[in-house]
Amino acid sequence: MVSLEWQNALLKATRGQCKLIPVRCDGSELPPIMAQSLYIDLFTVGLDAALAQISDVVQGANTYRAPAQPFGNLAFGVSGSATELVVEVRAKHFLEPIGSVLILIDNLADEFEAKPIDEDPFKGGFNADIQLNASLKTNAFLITVFRGITPAMPLRIQLKARDGHTLRFRGVLHQKSHDRWEGVPQELT
Repeated sequence: MVSLEWQNALLKATRGQCKLIPVRCDGSELPPIMAQSLYIDLFTVGLDAALAQISDVVQGANTYRAPAQPFGNLAFGVSGSATELVVEVRAKHFLEPIGSVLILIDNLADEFEAKPIDEDPFKGGFNADIQLNASLKTNAFLITVFRGITPAMPLRIQLKARDGHTLRFRGVLHQKSHDRWEGVPQELT
């Protein structure tokens, strides 16, 4: 029935009989006919910004502009030394439901160990030669915890070098869907 409801609302809106404000609430794609018009992207901009945009549209004072930068909910920080690091991945605003990250590192699998701190159970494993772009490859260690990441409950990962090696940490990717990973900015200290 939802498809029928939005199609009827779209028809009424084209006739000036109602105001239709599409709101994208998750990572799924909008139907093509709705994606070509202005919509509010709650999933990307967050609740506060989306509510302000909805209020503006309803009041006829639509000041919405496409964001200059995409919204990001996660950030990470690093502390420690060249032989032992703690990487903390924290949600800045609200729950991040997918608890899977790739720790990008130029070390080989036998040169270090990685595990989340105070997480049980978790899934983890080394991945060689992750293709970051057309010319850049690195290794990565997958960490998946079976909970979301929140501002109050960050994901903390300990990296320890083995046998006199030093850690060559490069960054963090977060899983957004089955086949899409996005970089997490380093903002935390």
